Amino acid sequence: MRLRTWLITLPLLALGVWFTLANSVPTRLSFDATSADNPAFSLTAPLFVWLLASLFLGFFIGSAAMWFSAGGVRKKARSRAREVKQLKKQAENMQMSPRPSFSLLRLTGSR
Repeated sequence: MRLRTWLITLPLLALGVWFTLANSVPTRLSFDATSADNPAFSLTAPLFVWLLASLFLGFFIGSAAMWFSAGGVRKKARSRAREVKQLKKQAENMQMSPRPSFSLLRLTGSR
């Protein structure tokens, strides 16, 4: 298992390092659509920073969307877990209580 992990991780790590070195040119990110030459607000960082930041941002937005969309399923699972716990308690109490001993002969009156 460890060898397989290393065989997958090392090439991905090498690819990440290669990508970082190939895209280290400073790039300006501007939030001003009206003035491209002198924007009111802009940030400058290497291109790989912007690309990785957008990947991470997309990952976290997607994770949050999945978390909120699965809220109903989690609520139903909690409800069913409580119901199972309650039914187990009832079954346990039924096993603990003494059972009445009925005799078919006593009920019918025959010997």
